[in-house]
Amino acid sequence: MGDLPAQFNQEQMVSSLKHRLEGWRELILPLHSVLLWQNPWHTAILFEGIFFIFLVIWWCDLSLISLFAIIGAIITSIDYIGPIAIRTISDSSQWNNKKEKNFEDICKSVVSAQITWSHLLQRIQDLKNNQPLLVCHKN
Repeated sequence: MGDLPAQFNQEQMVSSLKHRLEGWRELILPLHSVLLWQNPWHTAILFEGIFFIFLVIWWCDLSLISLFAIIGAIITSIDYIGPIAIRTISDSSQWNNKKEKNFEDICKSVVSAQITWSHLLQRIQDLKNNQPLLVCHKN
């Protein structure tokens, strides 16, 4: 098992993530089941969504800077409007202990993935600094 300060830090990160995603929790639970492909038709939803996004990008034929600007504006708008719309549409009395447990498990898995990627990147950086010939050699 890990040492106590690292475990405390991970619990602190989970509680911070839960607080930051509080407005999105009603949407995160169904989205999590879609990303895990819990039903056979979830794959169709994912593939059709990705196909639609690429179709719109191809159809608009934007320059790269315009594409980044529009994507940034859309993400910012969704981040602002999303929690307000979710709070208006969803009923907070429907939130129960089972949903809270699922939400906490999702937050724990996200934090665990974040820590794993952080450690991996740190190890790659250490390897690059200590043994540069093993990482990548430019000609």
